[in-house]
Amino acid sequence: MRQLYLVIGWAIVLLGMTHMFATTRLFDGVTQSALWFFSAGIAMSLNGALNLLNRSYGAEAPGLRMVCLGANLVMTCFAAVAGVVSDPTVIELVLVVGLHVFATMLSILAVLMPPEVEPQERSETQPRVTWPGFGSRVRHPLSQKPRERKP
Repeated sequence: MRQLYLVIGWAIVLLGMTHMFATTRLFDGVTQSALWFFSAGIAMSLNGALNLLNRSYGAEAPGLRMVCLGANLVMTCFAAVAGVVSDPTVIELVLVVGLHVFATMLSILAVLMPPEVEPQERSETQPRVTWPGFGSRVRHPLSQKPRERKP
């Protein structure tokens, strides 16, 4: 499930970036419509990034899980309404709405399922810094206690 969530998160980020780059092809200048089109790409990219953060840190941050779920629900509704209003092709509609529906389902599962590893208490000698995507299994090298030097 974590690998699928990783793929869906990056797919949403790339979809948003594609949406932003497409603005230069679809619009002749900076207009209000072009700005709104570009801002939808920003929203999609940020939503994808939020899903990637949820995948990496959601087990230790219940607030992040709830914000991500709310953002996914809003973006799914927004994508569905935008699909009705803008008259896209069937492939475009299925791709955009489908990615957001999958992200919403995965974030719901992340909220309902307890984390596999209970968050550990942080001690003063061992700060809680981890690599993104690895949860609490791998410690960041800079978080390790420095070696004592002998004179």
